[in-house]
Amino acid sequence: MVPLSILVIDDENAMCETLNFALAAQGYRVITASDGREGLRKFLAEDVALVITDIVMPEIDGIGVLRKIKEASPQTPVIVMSGWRRLGRTFYLEAACALGADDSIAKPFTIQQMKMKIDHCISR
Repeated sequence: MVPLSILVIDDENAMCETLNFALAAQGYRVITASDGREGLRKFLAEDVALVITDIVMPEIDGIGVLRKIKEASPQTPVIVMSGWRRLGRTFYLEAACALGADDSIAKPFTIQQMKMKIDHCISR
C-alpha cells in the first residue's frame, strides 16, 4: 500500500524536521518546504493528500498558501498552524478556517494532537 503524502510548510526548520520524523514514523510520506513559494511548487509537483502549513512566513504566508491550494484542489485538506502571538494566534487560526482551512492547531502542540487533526481531516 502506498503511504499518504503530507506536505509540511514552515519557515522553522526544526518544525519541518520534527513533523517529518514523527509523521514518517506513523507511516506517512512527508514532503517539507521552507516557505510558501516552495510549498506551492511542491504541492503542484507532488501527489499530496494533506497539507500542514504555518501561517506566518516570509514572501507567501500561510493564508496565501491556503487560498492557492484551495483554488487548485478544493478537496485537499489543509491544516494551519500558528505560534505567532502579536495579534493573538487565535485570530489567525480563526481567519484561516473562515477562508477554507479544514482544521487548525496552535503551537506548541504534541505529535498526538497533530495526529488527531490529521486523522480527522483524512477521515472526512
